[in-house]
Amino acid sequence: MGGEGSGRRGQRELVSKCACHDVGEWKRLGLIAPGCETASFSGVTHQIVWSDCNYGNQRPWFVCPGCDRRVGKLYQRRSAPDSPYRCRQCLNLTYESSNASGNFYRQHDLSMADIRKRLKDLRWCPGEPFNPPPRPDWMHYKTYDRLLDDYVEAEKRFWDKELEKFRPVTIIVHKDGTEETVLGELPEGWNDV
Repeated sequence: MGGEGSGRRGQRELVSKCACHDVGEWKRLGLIAPGCETASFSGVTHQIVWSDCNYGNQRPWFVCPGCDRRVGKLYQRRSAPDSPYRCRQCLNLTYESSNASGNFYRQHDLSMADIRKRLKDLRWCPGEPFNPPPRPDWMHYKTYDRLLDDYVEAEKRFWDKELEKFRPVTIIVHKDGTEETVLGELPEGWNDV
């Protein structure tokens, strides 16, 4: 185990690095109307199917030309602008949050970005002095307070982890003149030397 050639072969490309067509956005922009079966935008034509919602109305879906699944978004690699749009599974794409597992710093950045997004304030960046944005009018006080508590807790976890790197260092000088470096607390029985 752990021999030559083992481990990850490379990370998958992220959906955020690809061009995207979102069927919900197209509907909001008025590019598609209920009942239409195809839609064109910027010279690209996509097949559309509709599903019934619980309380009336209909929801549009793109049909992926690669696997015929109905999907909300179709992607195109920016490195291959002439290639057709496909779904996330066909292009083997992943989300940034999927790659954060095991990487403490990336997880911290994503949690901070999530809090900023929920507060609808993109100006507020981690690392700057804690000066939270005012509570949005539409947000409940409890929700706002919980988001600020989440921020404080995430920052505390981050700095606790960072400060672990700076454990106290003790240099012990033995009677014969040799020195020994000890990280952290002194071993049992050394305090009387």
